[in-house]
Amino acid sequence: MDTISEHQTLESLQKHRGLSSTEVIERRRQYGENSLPAEKSASAWAILLAQLKSPLVYIILAAAGVSLVVGEYGDLALSWP
Repeated sequence: MDTISEHQTLESLQKHRGLSSTEVIERRRQYGENSLPAEKSASAWAILLAQLKSPLVYIILAAAGVSLVVGEYGDLALSWP
């Protein structure tokens, strides 16, 4: 089994410090910039409409409506002055 010493390993790693400037330019030309496309942010209306897709929202709204009809305002989580 061939093993190398710690000193040899560190020496080998220190020789390779990354790409040279010419290699960077060549790879950018070949592959393009190393960046992710910017994400499109969602509007407030899109977020609200996405929340309405959940059936749990309808259950909570129905429960709030029933609480309002029967006069249980404490369950509506409203703070009255």
